[in-house]
Amino acid sequence: MTDFLTKILCRLGFALDIRIGTEFPVIVLCNIYPKPFVFDGVQCGSIEGFLQAVKLADYDQQVRVCSLSGLDAKNESTSLWKKSQTVCWGGTTYGRQSPEFQQLLRRVYRACYDQNELFRSALAATRHKRLVHLVGKCDPRETILTRNEMCDILTELRSL
Repeated sequence: MTDFLTKILCRLGFALDIRIGTEFPVIVLCNIYPKPFVFDGVQCGSIEGFLQAVKLADYDQQVRVCSLSGLDAKNESTSLWKKSQTVCWGGTTYGRQSPEFQQLLRRVYRACYDQNELFRSALAATRHKRLVHLVGKCDPRETILTRNEMCDILTELRSL
């Protein structure tokens, strides 16, 4: 579906565009929104903190970045992973497009969903509307999480 048609669906109320600058429930679904949870024993301040942390190889730096949310997390971004198309978590290296990395992403979102009541409530409040993320990128070689990956994971969680 084109972005133009998706925008029309959003205007008509059939879809929700996940982005900052909106209100509940959509803003809570943004990765940079503060949603504290623990993943693999590491305190995360947001999903964005985790997404930026996997771009780093140093565990201590990963722990520090995981604790962040908002622009503090987003500003930790690095493009160094793009050349190798690999990311790292818990001493394991993952190919960015590998099924193992996709499983890791789903585990992170599930941990946040299981531990954060606000996140669960926001997702439930979207009911059966299509979730979209128009500001996100589509090419997995250019972003740590594509807009389709994010919306697919959120839609899967919503069905629990």
